[in-house]
Amino acid sequence: MVKKALALDQRLDDWAGQGLWRHLSALVLIALVAAVRWHHCVLLGDALIDEETYLAAFRAMAAGSSPYDIESFHYTPTFAWVGAQLIARVGEFGTLQILRWSSLAGLAVAVWCSSAWLAVSWATRLTLAAAFVAMAPGVGAGLCTGNTSFAVIGVILPALIFWSRRSALAGAVPSGFALGATVAAKPLAPLALVALFFHRPSSTEGRRHQLAGLVGGLTAAALLLPMISRLGEMSAQPIHRLSYARSFSLQRLFALAGFEVNAPAIVFTGAVAVAVLVYLLPLDRSQLLAVAVSISVLATPIVWDHTLLMTLPVQVMALAVAAERWREGSGQALRSRTYELVLVGLGALAIQFSGGVGAVDELFRAAQFAFIALPCFAPALLSAYVLVSTGSPGSTGSAGRGRRKR
Repeated sequence: MVKKALALDQRLDDWAGQGLWRHLSALVLIALVAAVRWHHCVLLGDALIDEETYLAAFRAMAAGSSPYDIESFHYTPTFAWVGAQLIARVGEFGTLQILRWSSLAGLAVAVWCSSAWLAVSWATRLTLAAAFVAMAPGVGAGLCTGNTSFAVIGVILPALIFWSRRSALAGAVPSGFALGATVAAKPLAPLALVALFFHRPSSTEGRRHQLAGLVGGLTAAALLLPMISRLGEMSAQPIHRLSYARSFSLQRLFALAGFEVNAPAIVFTGAVAVAVLVYLLPLDRSQLLAVAVSISVLATPIVWDHTLLMTLPVQVMALAVAAERWREGSGQALRSRTYELVLVGLGALAIQFSGGVGAVDELFRAAQFAFIALPCFAPALLSAYVLVSTGSPGSTGSAGRGRRKR
């Protein structure tokens, strides 16, 4: 079990150790494929639906009004302030291009990072990544609505991969800063900071995890606190309509079950859960990433299919582990592991085709609950599968070593 846990990190290190030109060329090619495939959205001269909301909020902020006068703007005041500065300097068209191409770049980064756990050649990895951005429904949904999720996820994932680099100035500090900035812009993964801070390292990571979490928390505070009056306006916004319609979030599942649970309560519970989990289990870097992103998505009050791109590494890890276990199986074990591989594949498909859940909004509550629960819980279940199948390093005695390091 420990060997497999270490193998995931070894694959991650092998991927990271490729030449810089290979990483850069892969990113350019992936972005190019996505731009060509979704050109009717990426190259559109007019603002897309979410971009219209952003621009309206930016204009309001620039004029001294509240961005929350725009009914559909549910983002941080820091994001609105940055947008207002961009409009003042490069105009609305320039701002629109920055939003759109940063999303395309973030998509390429997120997908390429997610491919790290595939034991394949660079060319095969690139081919699979290009095929994904060309065919995945969630990719089209994100690019054709103009949502900023891809740009933010494209910062979150590399930060969760490179925080443990030996030099803090090349790993923990920039990773923490990047995660803190995403919390201030679009808080998809504040629980990732909690996971990093309370992580109990299993090898030679020292306290770099705590440094990354601390830097991230301070960065988020520094970017959000100057807007504290606007934060009150943001928290007063009624987001229940979006939480309960077309979204497949845990908050909506509670509502369908007849319980009104507010978003802060879910986020707080998720923060406690992830802190306890990562402290009790000394996880490897890959396992930590899987836990951080799956619980972060589970605690997010509004979840769309493009939001779930953040869980792509978990899907790849689970499929890689299931495929490896299947190859090692024989006899009766091979049969059970075939079922295991199929179930993991179905879990990944439930995430990839989650956009179809919107079609169940008019069904009775029990049916909605059943359909929404699939993509809602699939990332957490796949993450649990990775942890159980690969095992914790602490299970063979390294727990004591990790405890002394703290």
